[in-house]
Amino acid sequence: MKAIQLTKFGPDNTVLSELDQPEPGPSQVLVKLHAASINYRDFMIAQGFYRPDLPLPIIPLSDGAGEVVALGDGVDRVKVGDRVTPTFFPKWISGDGSRAEKGVSTGCEMPGTLAEYGIFDQDALCTFPDFLSFEEAACFPCAGLTAWAALAVSNIKAGDTILAMGTGGVALFAIQFAKALGANAIVISSSDDKIAQAKDLGASHGVNYKTTPEWADAILELTDGRGVDSVMELGGAGTLPQSLKAIRIGGHVPMMGNL
Repeated sequence: MKAIQLTKFGPDNTVLSELDQPEPGPSQVLVKLHAASINYRDFMIAQGFYRPDLPLPIIPLSDGAGEVVALGDGVDRVKVGDRVTPTFFPKWISGDGSRAEKGVSTGCEMPGTLAEYGIFDQDALCTFPDFLSFEEAACFPCAGLTAWAALAVSNIKAGDTILAMGTGGVALFAIQFAKALGANAIVISSSDDKIAQAKDLGASHGVNYKTTPEWADAILELTDGRGVDSVMELGGAGTLPQSLKAIRIGGHVPMMGNL
């Protein structure tokens, strides 16, 4: 099978390789991958920032979608022909998760989705509905679920207001999920064009942080001084002080990405 491999850290160090097609073992599933999506975390891995001690080569990317084509012994959760996505943490099945369970992720410690085929444990796969294309489903495992989890821990409900930071995958998913919940979304970005695109996806207001560097004041003005119910904090140390200024008393600031 063909696969893209990261052979060493740094730019332009991926190669197209011809590898043996894997065979599923007990409780494993062979998936023909039809789509893959990239996240900022994948860039960090490739540059050596995420796990500098990671043994190479690896097949990168955590997110993808495909079709089940073969089953190992004992597989009973999926069947041939099912459309599936792999989970980000394949060993973290339930509960809070241990360090060991969170220490193995797709596209890093185990092979990722940038290949024609992939082997996954049956418990590390989720089926997805027919109304989603492979390309759409491939965007959910990292960015989509991160946004959903951030809104869930923030207890966002109809009438609430969230702040989406930037226009990356997590922020755009958060805007759309918030709208589906009946909540409002404000977006900050360095680009008026990107703010317009975010509004097309459901954001009610946008603030350009290049032209409005004290953007927290603008958020307070938009919320009549109350602040937002949740900030999707993706900027880290550079944005956290203003995020804490923009949040309401009792609100939530879920921190994601590169802190």
